[in-house]
Parts: sequence; structure tokens; C-alpha cells
Amino acid sequence: MTWRIQYNQSIIELERNNYRWLKGRLIMNTAESNHKRNPYYIYDLSQVNWMLQQGLQPLEIGKGLSGDFYLKFPRTSEVEEKVGIWKLSKKILKSNTIKEVS
Repeated sequence: MTWRIQYNQSIIELERNNYRWLKGRLIMNTAESNHKRNPYYIYDLSQVNWMLQQGLQPLEIGKGLSGDFYLKFPRTSEVEEKVGIWKLSKKILKSNTIKEVS
């Protein structure tokens, strides 16, 4: 069975037995949930979907203070690598402008 979470147009599915519901948040059931070294809180749903497609597992899912949906990822080398790839791809897309040559 899975947890199916829908927020706006995004749908996220997670294995139910890997998470528990606690105070309005889904929290990972493994020892990794004790990993507290500056975790990543990702609010960008397109980035969240991409990270899940890369096989990364969030520690927690919840709502921020302003009511925005987030996923919390541990700061591991694998997650840092994927976040770096995401940031680099956003920079490339921003700086890649089409110039007309006369």
C-alpha cells in the first residue's frame, strides 16, 4: 500500500510501511529520520517530483508555516549531488538565451 498525496497538480506516492503519520506530517520510519544535519526542505514541486524520480526518499512530508507543501530530505552525499545537478540545470536554463545573429 502507498500514501498518495495530491497537492495542486502534483501527485506523490510513497510506500506506506516506510512512513508514519505524526502531528500532520509523514515521517520516515528508519534510523535515517534521526539525521538532523541541516536537512533540505524542498518546496518547489517540480524539484520534488524530479528528486523522487531520481530514487531519493524524503524523511518527512508536511506543510510549512505559510501552508506550503514541503518534502524534507537528509543531507547525504547522494542528495547533495542531486540538488547540485538541479541547481546547475536551472542556471543553464536561465543563462541560455537565444541571440539573433545578423
